[in-house]
Amino acid sequence: MSALTGVSAGPSAIAPARRIRMLPLAITAEDATTGCIAGIDSLGNWVRPQPIPLAFARDPQGPFRYGRWTQITVRPQETAARPEDMALVGDPEPGPALPPDELAALIRTHSSATVDEGFAEHRSAAIIPARIDDLHARRHTRGRVFLRLVFRDASGERFDWILPEVATVARFADARRGDGLDTARVSAWLDELAGADVHLAIGLTLASRPAGDRFKGCQPLVVGLHALPRADRAQVPERP
Repeated sequence: MSALTGVSAGPSAIAPARRIRMLPLAITAEDATTGCIAGIDSLGNWVRPQPIPLAFARDPQGPFRYGRWTQITVRPQETAARPEDMALVGDPEPGPALPPDELAALIRTHSSATVDEGFAEHRSAAIIPARIDDLHARRHTRGRVFLRLVFRDASGERFDWILPEVATVARFADARRGDGLDTARVSAWLDELAGADVHLAIGLTLASRPAGDRFKGCQPLVVGLHALPRADRAQVPERP
């Protein structure tokens, strides 16, 4: 999977904008006003257009939807901290939906095998096959409670990351039990996913600490969840 890199236009020029097709694979809410969308273009390059109003992320009929191309105009950001970050120019336009088999083929073709492979070479967005072990909620700083997904990649390594994806957060909004989740609801969801070929979109936030650690000083997140048909399923460890 290659990363989208902009070519600097120089200090006295503005990088040209270009029209591309983007397939959203990650749709999250960052705060009360801002969303975050990431996906691949028609060549498989990752793109993260910015800024994204929260309404674009939360509206199920909005321009950014899973399984559907979106036409966007973007411009490289010379000072972007992440290679996928692009300036969104003008309004995005929803494009045609993909047949399920074509969508699954695209996701599998552009998947990385593991977390480390996905984030190699300064990349901050990827999609990987994964086995889901658990979903739980945990109280974090400033009293906020986040969903957390426990999963393993193809290497068998286990991760426990915040999952801010809009669709999953909405699905479990009424399943909160104090700081936790309704265990029956979680169990039913895990059983549902056990019959699918699950791929996770993963992403890195902007750096918030020194960049010498495994994730370059960034917070790793699960930013998209895609349950594909089991045909040609990638081999990942079984859930205990």
